[in-house]
Amino acid sequence: MFDQSDPSASGWIFTGGEILSANELNRIDNIPKFVFSNACESGVTPDRAAERPSQLAPSFAEAFFGRGVANFVCTAWLVDDTAAREFAVQLYSRLLGLEKKEDKYVESTPEPMHRAMRMARLAIAKQDYGVRTWGAYQHYGNPRLRFFDKATLEKLRDDSKASGGNPNGQPKKSAAKPGGKAKAHSRADAPVSAKRRRRTAAKK
Repeated sequence: MFDQSDPSASGWIFTGGEILSANELNRIDNIPKFVFSNACESGVTPDRAAERPSQLAPSFAEAFFGRGVANFVCTAWLVDDTAAREFAVQLYSRLLGLEKKEDKYVESTPEPMHRAMRMARLAIAKQDYGVRTWGAYQHYGNPRLRFFDKATLEKLRDDSKASGGNPNGQPKKSAAKPGGKAKAHSRADAPVSAKRRRRTAAKK
């Protein structure tokens, strides 16, 4: 959102109408390792600021770079809304290790950033709405960045199998066999059982 009366108050709009301006980034303590600014000309830096229309929201590129964000994905020019949405879906799907089959997503192998960017660009470049958008997306940072490293992912899978798929990490309880009766014992049952034995012995 661009505030013409107060440009410094311009920024991203979040749920509830909350606005994050570039100036407020200086007050953030924990800087994220990855930022995706999926907006028109979000990668325009001060040396190219004159090329950006004043009606567009100001770029956060310089603010994020100044705060030391390690990986920043942005755009160099105007992007199509449909293409922007599709690019985001393709990028995150590959970074997170998700593959769409029919109408649902299934687990796949997470891709490094350089491959996720390439595949996302190719996906929208094939569409009419993405012809002028695919090349706008740029990544500044480590091209081999992974959201999940292979060793950690394999360990999580092994732990899940060992626990029977229980997310709490506890083995699943075996179900009672058909026709079988479950026996439950407690300390409270012990005195009762002893009394019954004594009564039976007295009758004999």
